[in-house]
Amino acid sequence: MDHEWSKTLIQELVTERIDRYNINTVRTPPPPASIFQDLLQIITFDEFGISMHPNHISIFRACHSLPLDVYALQSVPLWRKYLSIFDTLYVFTRHHPPERVIYVNKPAGTFLVQRAMRKGHQSQMLWFRWGWILFSRYLIVNELDLIPGT
Repeated sequence: MDHEWSKTLIQELVTERIDRYNINTVRTPPPPASIFQDLLQIITFDEFGISMHPNHISIFRACHSLPLDVYALQSVPLWRKYLSIFDTLYVFTRHHPPERVIYVNKPAGTFLVQRAMRKGHQSQMLWFRWGWILFSRYLIVNELDLIPGT
C-alpha cells in the first residue's frame, strides 16, 4: 500500500460522524476504564499507523488537524506486537503519562474481535492474518494517548 487517503475527505467523514453521533469534542481528563465504554470519543491511529500503514497515518493526520481532541492508539515495537496477553505485564510495569488510557479487553471481547476479523475481512485472511488474530496484543491491550485538537 503506497497510496494515502485524502486528508480532506477523511476530515469531512469524521466531522459528519461527530455531528451524527454527537461525539464529545471537548477536552476532558481520561475517564475511568469502567465508564469509557459509555463515552463517545474519536479513537484513531498514532502518527506511526501501527505498522507505518499509509492509510492509518492519513487517518491520524486528518483527525489531528481537526479542532477536537482525539485518542490515538499507540504503535508498539515489533517484539511487543505478538506477545498477546503477555504484553499486559509490560504495560502495567512501566510509568505512563496521566493522559494515557489503558484498555484491556475481556476474553469475550477478544473473541468478538477475532470473529469480526474472520467474518468481516474474509478477503484479507491470508496466512499471516491468522498469526495476527491469534497473537496480536492489540486484540487484548491498547494504550490510548489524548491528542489535543489544533
